[in-house]
Amino acid sequence: MGAETAENSRKPVFGVSVVGGKGILQRSHAANAMVVTVTASEAGRFHYENLFCKQCPTETKEQYLEKGRMRVWNSLTVPLLAGVSSENILQLGFFDTTLKTLYNHPEREIPSAKLETADVGIFRRANKSVISEGLHGGSNWHDLVDNMAYVIESFRPDVIVTPSPNIDVHTDHQCTTIAAVEALRKLNYTNGSLFLYTVHYLTDDYPLGNVGAALSLPPFFSEEDSSDMLYFHSIYSHPVDKKTQNHKLLALDAMNDIRPNARNYMDWKHVLRRGLSLLYHDLTSIRSDLINRFVRSNEFFYVVPISDVHNQETYQKIISRGGKNHLH
Repeated sequence: MGAETAENSRKPVFGVSVVGGKGILQRSHAANAMVVTVTASEAGRFHYENLFCKQCPTETKEQYLEKGRMRVWNSLTVPLLAGVSSENILQLGFFDTTLKTLYNHPEREIPSAKLETADVGIFRRANKSVISEGLHGGSNWHDLVDNMAYVIESFRPDVIVTPSPNIDVHTDHQCTTIAAVEALRKLNYTNGSLFLYTVHYLTDDYPLGNVGAALSLPPFFSEEDSSDMLYFHSIYSHPVDKKTQNHKLLALDAMNDIRPNARNYMDWKHVLRRGLSLLYHDLTSIRSDLINRFVRSNEFFYVVPISDVHNQETYQKIISRGGKNHLH
């Protein structure tokens, strides 16, 4: 098992994310980086319950629309804090929690689970980059892959940072990477490496520890007695100094539904629940918020050469967990 050198960080870096992810991107890489966010994140657990009536259908829809707009704004502006050019920041505008359905029904237009529309333009139009003018199509799998291919061909990255379909259990994260891999296969693109990471490993307790602690290897338990269930060529641990950790913490704090105290704008019932939760996590030394989990002294990645995705056997290993495709 090898280790990647820091040389990778000086090459063009392409970050594919679903809103709220972590990645290798730091200010030293920003000039050569592109950040692409796939979903608008209009659904999910975060709610503006004190601003909108949960029992009123029209206000509920308005809440999810406003949430999507705020998260799209986060996805287009937070990378600026790292020095990424606005020309290299894109939002594809696909709908939260729908990518698995797109994957299983590639010909169908899949609407938002919350907004009763399949028009991805409602979120995509916030883009400012000239590259966004080439985005096309609707809310279906073929158009997702085609738009991925268009962006990859436009940027020609050497490193693609994206969630691991093997061990990140969030289906939007899995499908984002599968779409990127299918785009690479469609382009016959063989240059560079995939840097795979996880945000949601089985539960949100991984990784254990506090801000500034070392990020460990995600534990992996094969479903079969085989050494190749988790496919990668090498691992790469990228050091993160204290100054950069502070920058990352502030960037996470700028994201509306990641900021620890944002929900309900400090409604007293939420404050009480959060206080009890913090007490539990202090007693157990388990932190579930993204700031404690991923503001660490290193960033950790499984490295796969992009050339490997063109072999059907290794392609299946890259996109599967335990030798099985769990998306069907």
